[in-house]
Amino acid sequence: MADILIVEDKQSMRKMLKETFLGSGYTVETAEDGNIAWEKISKKKYSLIISDIKMPDMTGIELLEKMRSENIDSQVILMTAFGTVETAIKAMKLGVFDYIIKPFSLDEMEITVKKALETKILKQENEFFKNEIKTQYDFSSIIGENSSMKEIFELIEQVAPSKTNVLITGESGTGKELIASAIHYNSNRENNPFVKLNCGALSINLVESELFGHIKGAFTGAINNKNGRFILADKGSLFLDEIGEIDPSTQVKLLRVLQEGEFEAVGSDATSKVDVRIIAATNKDLLEEISKNNFREDLFYRLNVISIHLPPLRERGEDVILIAEHFLKKYSDDYGKKIKGFHEEVKSWFLRYDWPGNVRELENIVERAVVLCRNDEIDSSLLPVNIKTASKIKIPENSNMKLPELMDEIEKNLIKEGLEKYHWNQTKTSKNLGLTRSALQYKMQKYDLMRDND
Repeated sequence: MADILIVEDKQSMRKMLKETFLGSGYTVETAEDGNIAWEKISKKKYSLIISDIKMPDMTGIELLEKMRSENIDSQVILMTAFGTVETAIKAMKLGVFDYIIKPFSLDEMEITVKKALETKILKQENEFFKNEIKTQYDFSSIIGENSSMKEIFELIEQVAPSKTNVLITGESGTGKELIASAIHYNSNRENNPFVKLNCGALSINLVESELFGHIKGAFTGAINNKNGRFILADKGSLFLDEIGEIDPSTQVKLLRVLQEGEFEAVGSDATSKVDVRIIAATNKDLLEEISKNNFREDLFYRLNVISIHLPPLRERGEDVILIAEHFLKKYSDDYGKKIKGFHEEVKSWFLRYDWPGNVRELENIVERAVVLCRNDEIDSSLLPVNIKTASKIKIPENSNMKLPELMDEIEKNLIKEGLEKYHWNQTKTSKNLGLTRSALQYKMQKYDLMRDND
């Protein structure tokens, strides 16, 4: 239950308020003047302080000023029998929750106290969730040891504090939305809205309405006025996923917002102005779309001030295992299971697989394995058939090759592929291929795969 401090120089009023709130189940302390109150506040954190304004030595306003100068964020209710507009304004500027004129009813005070404490709890919860979100999308906590991912983290760190538009490219499932979130929650706009729109999931007409809003009667079904995502994201960030799917007419209106910061809702003549940072994403080659007249070149350059390209999972080496272990812990906790890890054979399959669905596919496979797992380890029996049957081995098209030559060619390709995946780290490559390091070096020499620094 909340701790309340009552600061009042009149003993009768102190006693009445103390008995009232003790009866409601609160922990209550009192102080007969501002100096005694300050001694208590300096030693203990109170949820709520109810203070008279006119007191000897230190007024309630002076006490409130001292609290705010020390960043003490307790809720404060001020009482006075001599209310003035100037005093009320000063109190409000100092963040007082309410300002009550004496005489007042106890019912009125109890309602005000209840609201003040509910607001305090809500504020604490919002602060907690805001910190949780920021931690979740802290770029330094995004999983990745691959060199290309480290470069991306460094770029996010540089770009996030600015208001520059960002274009994120990469295959579906590579985590473009996660990167967009990291940029917003590490920017100066983190306390303002982060609004998302998947442009590819809506029809042409709906995209325009969702972006810019519409007025009642603008089209069939527009029965009310509606604010678009730009209004909702004002002073914050707007994430436009699958930006390559928007039609040419909407591209024109979007370009205007980027250039001038203004637009009209569908069916309206009134101009709205906004301050929005755009973070766009696409799995399309927009330069190719420009050559086909499907995407405006001027819009592309407005969006592509900073470009971040996410590599597919198959190019991220052992990041596959790190990410898989992250999802294993997540879903083990979610489903209340104690699974210690993956069997080495499973890790080997994960490293050999192409991951056409990227991180999203890996997450789904790990969740499925956790649900089906009856032991404390994920083994290969829990993997889908396509993971175990898929192979990156490319059979040479030369039909004249004899079997020994063909096997040598396949072995060479596998070794080369492994070396490239692990950036020519022989220890990791030999482990993945099931070879000793000396055996790997012998085969590298055999197939002329040694580099000068090897």
